[in-house]
Amino acid sequence: GVVQVAVRPGFFQDAGLTADSGRNASLALWTMEGRVIARTGLRPDQVDSLRADPAMMREVLAGHALTRQVRSGFDGVERIIALRQVPGWPVVAAAAIPLESALAPFSRAHGWSLGVLVVSCLMVAGLAFAALRLGERATASAREAEDARAQLEARVAERTAELAEANARLAEREQRYRGIF
Repeated sequence: GVVQVAVRPGFFQDAGLTADSGRNASLALWTMEGRVIARTGLRPDQVDSLRADPAMMREVLAGHALTRQVRSGFDGVERIIALRQVPGWPVVAAAAIPLESALAPFSRAHGWSLGVLVVSCLMVAGLAFAALRLGERATASAREAEDARAQLEARVAERTAELAEANARLAEREQRYRGIF
């Protein structure tokens, strides 16, 4: 997008006026040499006293828009700063926001995703536990069925043996009866 700002220098000294730029955001203007001209929250004694990183300024002056994570020389806060030379002007405009503010939406989304992941893992663990329990029950039922089948076969074999013995006695008696008769 494109942003054009036209403000009185006093605007930069009153941080409350920049609240719509974001929580603890800072706006600044730098000379081509890297000296601060104006910055939100800047005291008059700080004008021209602080310098930008020379390597960053060389990159910006080479025509590159630049975004970096740096520790602010003004307040020591870790910030994400974007710098760009203002076309047709011998100044570099900068906008910076604290790292925590920049990462807040990501952190919220990450927290939500982590919550969904934890719930999903718990659900999968619950399903796995249920599947294991059902598997154990199926195995136990199969064992019981095998035991019942073995008992039934033993009883059938026993009854078959008893029946064969009874048939043998019957045949013997019948033979005796025929022999007598």
